[in-house]
Amino acid sequence: MILRLFCLVACLAATPLRSEEAQSFTLSVAPEIARTGLLEYMLPRFSLKTGRKAVVVASGGDASLHPVQTGAPAQLAREGVPYALTLLTGNSAAALFAGWLASGPGQAAITGFEPDAGAPFTVPARAEAVEEVRFEGDATLGIQVARRHCARCHSVDDSGALAMGQAPSFAVLRALSDWSERLTTFFLRAPHPAFVQVAGLSAPFDPASPPAIVPLVITTAEFDALLAYASTVAPADLGAEIESR
Repeated sequence: MILRLFCLVACLAATPLRSEEAQSFTLSVAPEIARTGLLEYMLPRFSLKTGRKAVVVASGGDASLHPVQTGAPAQLAREGVPYALTLLTGNSAAALFAGWLASGPGQAAITGFEPDAGAPFTVPARAEAVEEVRFEGDATLGIQVARRHCARCHSVDDSGALAMGQAPSFAVLRALSDWSERLTTFFLRAPHPAFVQVAGLSAPFDPASPPAIVPLVITTAEFDALLAYASTVAPADLGAEIESR
């Protein structure tokens, strides 16, 4: 044990220490941004969060925050002008600032600042690539399966079939980011296992707890068709996400 400890100490002593990360960086900013007072509001919050300090310089520096062409990636905007942070050196504190600026707290600092005059700063919306999910199957058969079975609880289309108010419609389900996972596993999600079976996929009903309603049994072909139909349904407009205050 003593020998192992001695070897460990010797190895640590022989290993060169990693150079310390930068504790500060220099930042040049467009004059029209500097005049608003945004830096005085934003940079102390960055320092409090990370322990790193930004030193504002007239030009150059480790990072630069200046206007970019419309459509180019930008971290903030004001009065229609987008601004982007450009890293000019390998300073680690500057890179940390870039990450903070794109994070939730950084964006909150941008939008939370209220200039004495003129419009506030905004965070440009970022377009996110959305993967189009399509399932192989007979969508025409799928809508028939949905109307025959799923319409008990879910609104399937505009056919006028009644449904339980608590169950989301197919259009609402399609608007959820994980809709494909929800639908491919619906027979495993409560309350479906109590009365739904997909032949070859579902476990048999528990004899001690038989279905309280007429069970719903579909084949794997009908299951595939149901998924194919669901992928053609237009997502409902659920509006903006709810923000807690």
